[in-house]
Amino acid sequence: MVQQDNGKDQIKTRNSYLKRGIWHNRLGNYTKAVKALQKAIDIDPYYAESHSNLGAAYALMKNHKEAVACFEKALALDPENPILYYRLGNSYVEVERFEEAKDIAIEALKFNQDLVKVHYVLGRCHVGLQMFDEAIEHFNISRELASEYDKDEVDFDFYLGHTRALMGQLDLALEHFHKSLERESEASLVHAVIALVYIEQGKLEEAENAITDSLLLDPLCVTAHNVLERLEQEQAKLEEAEAEQAESE
Repeated sequence: MVQQDNGKDQIKTRNSYLKRGIWHNRLGNYTKAVKALQKAIDIDPYYAESHSNLGAAYALMKNHKEAVACFEKALALDPENPILYYRLGNSYVEVERFEEAKDIAIEALKFNQDLVKVHYVLGRCHVGLQMFDEAIEHFNISRELASEYDKDEVDFDFYLGHTRALMGQLDLALEHFHKSLERESEASLVHAVIALVYIEQGKLEEAENAITDSLLLDPLCVTAHNVLERLEQEQAKLEEAEAEQAESE
């Protein structure tokens, strides 16, 4: 009887730390979430939900290597849970293990062909594998299946625009990026990639306007500064070419 009570107490304590960890994740207190969830795991290392939520905390902290390890443990403990396949697949993409991401996502589709986030992961891993037609197909499937909540959570037009740009379909890429801006007009990153597409098209004035918008919205955006450097190089080449032409006339 005493042993049973001790077991119940352990489960109660484990669940208490688990709920604290989930709550801290929601509040953005990821360091506190990690500590609470690790305590839940110390009490019961065989409970998949604790490992899964610890992986989520690491993913939110951009520590994707640790997230992968947690999701792998969670999936080994609960192989019938399709959400874990999505979470692990997404983390594999973040660490550029694209083939493994593809394999784990395909496994998830065996549970349900209509898993929105799994098609999204498949789109991302196919981009990483430079299989762009397949990426477009999965992004479109994911968007068609998505609820309004999913569409708020995932910017499908950004990913479709990125893929079209990699395919060299620059006008289509711009269409998607401008739709992405309709969703969130103050997204510095989107303005920056629009500037990059304009540079590829040789539209340097348009690129200048887009990159200015990007930097005004977020002066610390790394992508914006990289694109600005590229723009300045192209502007210097143009000025040099114009100077050479003036000398020859």
